Amino acid sequence: MTRHGLSLVEVIIALAVVAIAFAILSTALVFNLRVTGTSGARTQTTQYLNYLGRLVSGGNADALPEAATPLTWDYGDMGTTFQDLPGGTGWESVERYRAQVEHLGAVAYVGAQGVQYRITVCSMTPNGESCATAVTIGPERLAGGGAPPPLPGIN
Repeated sequence: MTRHGLSLVEVIIALAVVAIAFAILSTALVFNLRVTGTSGARTQTTQYLNYLGRLVSGGNADALPEAATPLTWDYGDMGTTFQDLPGGTGWESVERYRAQVEHLGAVAYVGAQGVQYRITVCSMTPNGESCATAVTIGPERLAGGGAPPPLPGIN
């Protein structure tokens, strides 16, 4: 007698092999999506950190805190103060970030007197909050909130 087709055992074994391969591939895909999302959040966090650093070193009064009071923007607040930040969905949405600028004290740098500021920008990722921090030098905030003059030799 000639045999045509596969036996039931062969079909079950083939389905089991396909199911195992599918499980491995879907696990790798989910891991890759999580890593990509976290990487996107870190990249955008660094972009906002750079943006605030430029404002601070350039003497923008909206980004310069007074000596004893750090400026803090909670999640969803940065877009209100800095309206030139782009909107969007996903990781580029400014609503997904919080930031803080702290006055660290006066410093002398290359013959100029300035203030050292610490800038922290954070975002929520699938693994919790992720933050980036930088330190920069900028002018002292003027009383009344006016724009200070640029630092000589730096700005």
